[in-house]
Amino acid sequence: MTDLTKFRLIENIEVMACRNSAERVVKALNRGEIDQAKQLARKHEIAWHITDREFQTLNQPHRTNDFCDDE
Repeated sequence: MTDLTKFRLIENIEVMACRNSAERVVKALNRGEIDQAKQLARKHEIAWHITDREFQTLNQPHRTNDFCDDE
């Protein structure tokens, strides 16, 4: 398996896990379990959205001048 194939596989797994996490919130709401839905939504936000935002703020593109021409 090439590195690109492995990367795509990992990326697809992450997307599916995030989708399943969000679906649990919707299913709890449909069952009328509001408190459980709130807890699941908070866990979903912590696990996916907050960590993604932290990753993006830590890894800003072009922090160095690596892509500039050295003329």
